[in-house]
Amino acid sequence: MKKIIRVTFNFFYKTLLNNLILHKIENLLIKSSNVDKKNNKPIIFIIGAGRTGSTLLYQSLIQLYDFGYFSNLHCAFYGSAGLVEKIFHPTKYKKKSNFKSKYGRTNSITSPCECGNYWYQFFRKNPPYVDLDDISTKKLDELSNSLNYFSSSFKNPVIIKNLYNSLRLLPIAKALPNSIFII
Repeated sequence: MKKIIRVTFNFFYKTLLNNLILHKIENLLIKSSNVDKKNNKPIIFIIGAGRTGSTLLYQSLIQLYDFGYFSNLHCAFYGSAGLVEKIFHPTKYKKKSNFKSKYGRTNSITSPCECGNYWYQFFRKNPPYVDLDDISTKKLDELSNSLNYFSSSFKNPVIIKNLYNSLRLLPIAKALPNSIFII
């Protein structure tokens, strides 16, 4: 019975709250805001193979420089990561990193996160490779608007680590032409 309740709650939380409610609220806010669709600040992506030190690189860059990034709090409410940053500013309250992670997962609510569910709002889950022909212009626009809205909360560039983005390079580069990729 507990498992059924947990699965039902997770379905409600992940699907309804984030994908239907928060995502739609953020889209409305983006349309009503003055966020520049062609953001001049680059968004920096850490991509590559797993188990190569990418999380340590991500943590180090965030610790050393004043980058914006997805925290665990943003990922809990991935349907409106930009709104979470504008209201709660979790990246302003980041703690000194202990540089610990377990297979790329960090514990603190302000720690950096890959935020997989955020990306599944725009890209399919399976198969993970996404070519330009595999994604609609509407989804590319939503991705661009969402990341530019998120980025507008920061005075400095945003750095993002999600290794599956290695399999989405063409759509990301088209949606965000100022992107920088660190491999």
